[in-house]
Amino acid sequence: MSEDFPELPSASGWSKLPAFQDFGDLIGPAAGPINWEVAKQVATWVGTEGQSEIKPDPAEAGQIEDLVRLAELRVAEYTQLPFGSQSGQVGVVNRTGWIDSSINGFRYILNKLAERLSATMRADADHQNPLEAIIEPIMPAIFGAQIGILLGYMSTKILGQFDILLPRTDGSRIYMVSPNLNSIVEGYDLQRDEFMLWVATHEVAHQVEFGIPWVRRRFTRLVEEAIDQIEIDPDAIADRFTSIDLTSVDSLESVFGDPAGMLGVMFTPADAERIAELHTFMTVVEGYAEHVMDEAISDVVPSVGAMREVLARHRADRSTSEKLLERLLGLDLKRKQYAQGEEFCRAVVHDSGLEVLNKMWEAEGNLPTADELGMPQMWQLRMEPGK
Repeated sequence: MSEDFPELPSASGWSKLPAFQDFGDLIGPAAGPINWEVAKQVATWVGTEGQSEIKPDPAEAGQIEDLVRLAELRVAEYTQLPFGSQSGQVGVVNRTGWIDSSINGFRYILNKLAERLSATMRADADHQNPLEAIIEPIMPAIFGAQIGILLGYMSTKILGQFDILLPRTDGSRIYMVSPNLNSIVEGYDLQRDEFMLWVATHEVAHQVEFGIPWVRRRFTRLVEEAIDQIEIDPDAIADRFTSIDLTSVDSLESVFGDPAGMLGVMFTPADAERIAELHTFMTVVEGYAEHVMDEAISDVVPSVGAMREVLARHRADRSTSEKLLERLLGLDLKRKQYAQGEEFCRAVVHDSGLEVLNKMWEAEGNLPTADELGMPQMWQLRMEPGK
């Protein structure tokens, strides 16, 4: 297992999880390509390191909710964009709470990713392996365990719901993960309310963006197309199966507990046109949110520079498998892409005002292209051809 992950269950530890107490229960028909009960149990184990987790303190939760409300007021005042139907809905959660919400929210898109691999395995007639017939019935459990490890690890890092952008099917309700927020505040000696407000503003800015129906639909479509672009290395699949010893607990444990092992047989062509389109979209939505974070609350959060550096370090602190998942889905933006999106927004506002910048949310065709992101004036001329 990668050293990037917290310690995972030992051979005896796996058996303590309810889903693993009877290996026979893992074999058989599943409701989809991922056994989500396995995913939930493993994610909770990893996220809490097998310990009971206390719920957020009600007083602290109330303070965070108040800061989210303030962020909503500030974002609404600055952007002048309408809020979606889920504005005002805030969940202050612990890691288990974030896992529960993400199991539901990410189910659709992660099922598609797992189905992409499963379908290729079934269709690969040139690399038949006698173990495939034996392994196939437990593939949903294997995927469940590996997705659980990923979600569990993410739950120890995620600050807010939009900290990782994946299409969700449960709307755009804001979740603030209090133990992780507190860990950053204490670890970097930040002013608590300022940092919480800054993160809340980032969340609210994204909530406004994805509250626009066509934005949410376009994002989902682009990620689906990225999954369709994924290619599978059949030789790696064959090698993976050949290395499994079904009589060895350690061998089976290595299969359940190594997300990079399965995700590593999948890769996305670096020059895929749809991936480039997704990156452009992500640069725009992240850049706008970054711009709003600074402008909407700059008068009440003087330490924006320090917090931006902390957030950059936080974003860079990804596990090997988490980075691989993001790369497969086309979500692996580099720091310079965040900066490019923000610089585009700043330039347009400086030259033409926020009203012109907001034209990009009026219709899909108004979003800047990759070339226009590097030349904001070209986009401004397209939006205001008479000027």
